[in-house]
Amino acid sequence: MSDELIKMVETATETSANWAQTGWSMAFGFGSKPINSLPEAEKAPETNIGRQEALAYWQMVERTGQEAAECGTQAKEALAKGDKWQALQSAYFAMHKEKMLLERTTTWKSVVDALR
Repeated sequence: MSDELIKMVETATETSANWAQTGWSMAFGFGSKPINSLPEAEKAPETNIGRQEALAYWQMVERTGQEAAECGTQAKEALAKGDKWQALQSAYFAMHKEKMLLERTTTWKSVVDALR
């Protein structure tokens, strides 16, 4: 299989595994305070009204990112065996996981498109 496809899958897998650490713009609590990653949520003061909500959200992002990364590992293994169909299925499932978090998938859509 193409080294370029394998590299795309590896990059997306690594990105997924770190979604909660790198984060994106999010706001929590009555005052819509920005807490943009799991490390920020963990460091937020106990008095921050949105802290618990942010922690729950970013912990869910962490679990979802790990699940998407597992799909990426499966896609890479399928590519190594020359099974592009299974790689596409695994990458598509990773994209679906990402879609549950963000309206526009930025990590996995290009991988799925390339595998098609």
